[in-house]
Amino acid sequence: MALLTKLLSKMTGARPFDQDTAYLGGLMHDIGIMVFSYLIPEEYDEFLREISEENATLDFLEQMEFSIDHAELGAIFLEKSWQISGVISSSVRKHHTDFYASPKKPSPESLVYVANSMCNAHGLNNGIHAFNDLFEDKLLTKIGLKVESKEDIIQELNSSVVSIEAMLL
Repeated sequence: MALLTKLLSKMTGARPFDQDTAYLGGLMHDIGIMVFSYLIPEEYDEFLREISEENATLDFLEQMEFSIDHAELGAIFLEKSWQISGVISSSVRKHHTDFYASPKKPSPESLVYVANSMCNAHGLNNGIHAFNDLFEDKLLTKIGLKVESKEDIIQELNSSVVSIEAMLL
């Protein structure tokens, strides 16, 4: 997720610093899941086991069950516990929130949203089996990329993942 967010950022012409910011937003996007698992481990584990048959997204089901979703919980955690605010916590908070296309460079929040949607649609996820909306190609155009570049993006992402896995083995 972090690699894809940084790749999308680079492809849209972001400066290296902004690419790194996008990377961190992608890296931290699901931290709220870990916070749930830490705060209410048995209850959240049971919740995750039960949702695989539901036809609703993880964030929606969390909101129904706990009155907060992992995106909001993660952003609050980053802001209160680690004093990380601004674009990183906003990216975490909004990674399930669609956005309006901007004539300017895409925001890190929009890049994290697109990367999350793309990863989920291609089975590159956190292992939680919940309903995911299908990836809409128009998301690429909303961040200034061509739909035709989608396969190249996935191929470059897969190459990066293979390289990192080889390094770690």
